[in-house]
Amino acid sequence: LNWHDRFVLWQLEPEGDLRAMHDVQGLLEEGARLFLAVPVGSDLVRWNMHRIYGRQRLPLLFEGWTLLFAVGFDRRLLDNTDPLFHHQPVFVLENADSDQILNAEDI
Repeated sequence: LNWHDRFVLWQLEPEGDLRAMHDVQGLLEEGARLFLAVPVGSDLVRWNMHRIYGRQRLPLLFEGWTLLFAVGFDRRLLDNTDPLFHHQPVFVLENADSDQILNAEDI
């Protein structure tokens, strides 16, 4: 790889996770279920491989999906501002094939 290709590979893509969820949705049939575990707390994007989902990013991650239930989730976790604290509940989502947007209060 030349220097340009290496630079492009390491550019920050803050929306990459959201695009990936949209891509997965397109691969699954309507009504298919996805079990997803992501760290929750105060919203944080630290480079491409470390993200914490909070009141702003978690609803965006679930866009187009129906949240069926969550295991180990408490809405108060979204207010945790300690970036070293990691709590990772499991969310069960159903492919709603819609433009549904959830608010943090809906989760």
